[in-house]
Amino acid sequence: KALATFNKSLSARLPSREQILPVFAVTVDIVFTWTLYRMFWYIPSWLGDFDMLGVLSISAYVLVFAFLESAVIFGILLLIVILLPSKYFKDTFIPTGCTLMTIIGFSAFLLQRKMKIIYKLEFWQLILYPILLLASIFVLIFILSWFYQRFEFLARIVNAIAERMTVFLYIYIPLSVLSFVYLLLRAIF
Repeated sequence: KALATFNKSLSARLPSREQILPVFAVTVDIVFTWTLYRMFWYIPSWLGDFDMLGVLSISAYVLVFAFLESAVIFGILLLIVILLPSKYFKDTFIPTGCTLMTIIGFSAFLLQRKMKIIYKLEFWQLILYPILLLASIFVLIFILSWFYQRFEFLARIVNAIAERMTVFLYIYIPLSVLSFVYLLLRAIF
């Protein structure tokens, strides 16, 4: 009975499937677009070092990792939804989540281009910066939630764009599954 009550309260805090799918699609689109861009950038050099089967294996690993990365990032987003009051995030989950994922994706793109900075950080900075990042994400959620509640027409525009991005899930998810099956068969045989 306690488990049923927990499941009921948890499902009440989570967004509906209709809200989850567009935000997951935006997350997957951002991660896969950047991953495919970088992968196609490196394929000519891979062809110089590996045969075609080796390049196919590396590409499969990259695609499976991109899907896992998308799932982990989206899982963290759902955890934040559970932790925050419904009026701050669940009620505007699609526009707030999509905007947040876009900002995080663009920030990761900029940070990846400056990876040498991370290697030069001291230990206290490695502890402090993630905490500040998490705090800024929470602040950003409150700001975006207020913004989309106040300007509903912008929320509708973001919702429409996110709904249209779900079509890419029909490409990226089967590509990830196919890559996983290929890697599994390669490991078995």
